[in-house]
Amino acid sequence: MEKRISAIAKVIRERRSIKSGYVDKEVSQELVMNLLKDAVWAPNHGLREPWRFIFVPTDKKSKFIEEIVDTLPEELKENRRNYLSQPAAFLIIVMKEE
Repeated sequence: MEKRISAIAKVIRERRSIKSGYVDKEVSQELVMNLLKDAVWAPNHGLREPWRFIFVPTDKKSKFIEEIVDTLPEELKENRRNYLSQPAAFLIIVMKEE
């Protein structure tokens, strides 16, 4: 008998990295942060990871991109600007390094 899996389990198991073809739809910070609050409780080795999240919404994306691009050598700037302009928003995950 085939075991039925939940919709969320199916999404997790079939997930893929998407590097282009993003949907041009604004993502609310509230939605992302609520999902992340739940995600850090996912089963693991018994400890919650000390992750911190930085969300860069659509309306602040251009400034964020320019700040990154300004740190790069001139020959890389236009390429990285184009690449970073594709997603609707950014989620940066950071944690303290020992």
